[in-house]
Amino acid sequence: MSSELKACEHCRGVAKYETDLRNARVMFYVRCDACGVGTMGYKTGPEAAAAWNRRSPSPAVLALVEACKTTLRAWMPCGDQCECSSCEQRAAIDDALAAVEREIGGA
Repeated sequence: MSSELKACEHCRGVAKYETDLRNARVMFYVRCDACGVGTMGYKTGPEAAAAWNRRSPSPAVLALVEACKTTLRAWMPCGDQCECSSCEQRAAIDDALAAVEREIGGA
């Protein structure tokens, strides 16, 4: 399989592909070697990998991202077009939060 698998979201263990023959069809799974959490069966390995790599962020993570975004909006004293050092720092943090949102599937 060529799809890269993320670490287990429960224990950070290593995930591996598994296959099983069900009703004369091969089914593909991804399962954590450490804790055993896994996907349901899929027709292809890439489908199983996509399901495994999709993350459901916890409510606490979503709340943290929203709190950070709210704080940053309040912190920006000069408006969106400013180039002062404080606003440059705010923009860098805002970009980092946007990357976190992309990684966790949006907030």
